[in-house]
Amino acid sequence: MAVAINGATALIGADVATVGSHTSQDKAYTFTAPFASWLEQAILTASDGTADDFFGAALALDGGTALVSTPHPTINGNPFQGAAYFYTQAP
Repeated sequence: MAVAINGATALIGADVATVGSHTSQDKAYTFTAPFASWLEQAILTASDGTADDFFGAALALDGGTALVSTPHPTINGNPFQGAAYFYTQAP
């Protein structure tokens, strides 16, 4: 599990999470703490993810921009290539 925190925003990777029928594709959750408690804002997944990608293995958060890595995707038929996904918060 990976965690990134920036100010009152947290990005948390959820390992061993099933997405659709893909086991261990995994997810990342964003939370904000505008007051005293944390509120879930979004669940992030890789739209092209598959089983055992381990999305959210490493995370970075800067303001409204999140970077989520996945170490095991297959790209152009080559396994374990690694990928990064960028997400931006809507204004």
